[in-house]
Amino acid sequence: REVETIFGVLDWMRVDDFESFEAAMRRVTWNENTMYADADGNIAYWHPGLHPRRAAGGDQRFPLPGEGEFDHLGTLAFEALPQSVNPEQGYLANWNNKPAVGWGEGVGGQAGSTPAGADQRVTNWLEALASDPQVSFEDLLAMDRLIGIKDPRARAFVPVLADYVSGSSVPERHATLLEPVLAWDQNHFRPDMDITDESATDTVGATVFDVFVRSLRIELFADWLP
Repeated sequence: REVETIFGVLDWMRVDDFESFEAAMRRVTWNENTMYADADGNIAYWHPGLHPRRAAGGDQRFPLPGEGEFDHLGTLAFEALPQSVNPEQGYLANWNNKPAVGWGEGVGGQAGSTPAGADQRVTNWLEALASDPQVSFEDLLAMDRLIGIKDPRARAFVPVLADYVSGSSVPERHATLLEPVLAWDQNHFRPDMDITDESATDTVGATVFDVFVRSLRIELFADWLP
């Protein structure tokens, strides 16, 4: 049913108001996040597509019995798909994250989790936009580049490491090792350098932090993942 998407996308080029664009969105059948903005100040987001309405009780992480009880029950209505029109917060952001709270129920996802989770890249956008959603086009380009190199894991881990270093019984070796991490700007490939330049490597703080996170993951979960 890809041809239906082609007709919907062609309609985008012909519309001149929000209602017409939304009608065109209803025609597309593929699953690509779509953002909209117009001269009247409307903004919108859709997570469109033909999504199956799944039978209750199935766990999509595993093979399902094929006797019929888990067959798809048609497709979800357009109104049931993740979407947002003119949200009160005044902006919309997406970076390949979960499109809505509750989306993914029965598909191996956690229904109650937030759209991004605590450490997904879209939270970099949310932090930047929450501080000042009035941005110029030039601001947006700069933010896009910065958010692409900001380590989203640092938000959770660096404060914990700072608390640890401030303790009274921290080995000198640990304190020395973590000093550049606490001074780190939480970016990889410094924004002031050309990333095609071979000298544009990570800072010491970024390197130590990355090793710490990967080592912690191994220590915590290695026995569970033989």
